[in-house]
Amino acid sequence: MDKWAVPTQYYVEGLLERGVPVLIYAGTLDFQWYVKFPWCKSEWRVLMKRWMNSNWVANQLWTEKLQWTGKEAFNAQKMRDWDVDGRVAGQWKSANGLTFLTFYEAGHMVRDSLD
Repeated sequence: MDKWAVPTQYYVEGLLERGVPVLIYAGTLDFQWYVKFPWCKSEWRVLMKRWMNSNWVANQLWTEKLQWTGKEAFNAQKMRDWDVDGRVAGQWKSANGLTFLTFYEAGHMVRDSLD
């Protein structure tokens, strides 16, 4: 590893220990591959689409592995729905300054899904 390269989780852990609130968010369609096979029914494509959308899961897992004094309280929280205009827009959990949030039907650029 280069001298200047430091894994992000160390920065996040340091911020949390200093009392700086941190929001980690991910679109549930991030890291998605669209595969269209002409012989497949649409139900198969939907199933594959859901199976392949797992990058947000990796983001949630690394937030739960952070080493900081609020880890136990954060990990004890369950994901809860949040809604916008009466529609469930994603899920979130939060404790001691760390919040993890998912946006349903959003890709890597979550902003594109908010319009």
